[in-house]
Amino acid sequence: MTGVQVHDLDDGIQEYFEFIVNKFRYRFRYPNTEEMAEIKDIKTDENAVNKFMFTFITSVDKDAPNIEEAVKKFTLPTWTRFIKMIESEFSGK
Repeated sequence: MTGVQVHDLDDGIQEYFEFIVNKFRYRFRYPNTEEMAEIKDIKTDENAVNKFMFTFITSVDKDAPNIEEAVKKFTLPTWTRFIKMIESEFSGK
């Protein structure tokens, strides 16, 4: 068939993004649609949402604390940047 446009939804898609905080590198794996559906059940509980979100974050640096421990030491400006990063990554901007 000629003239049919094919959209390659895999082209250029990354499975994760990385960020650095307190000199340590972390990797945030994008959740799949099934995992995203789980958030609907907990979205009214901010602590549960954070805990769920942290399950997708692993440390790249072997000496890095797990993200739940690292977050406990975040200053308010760091937390604000962290939230903005998450919002930006998930909004597609």
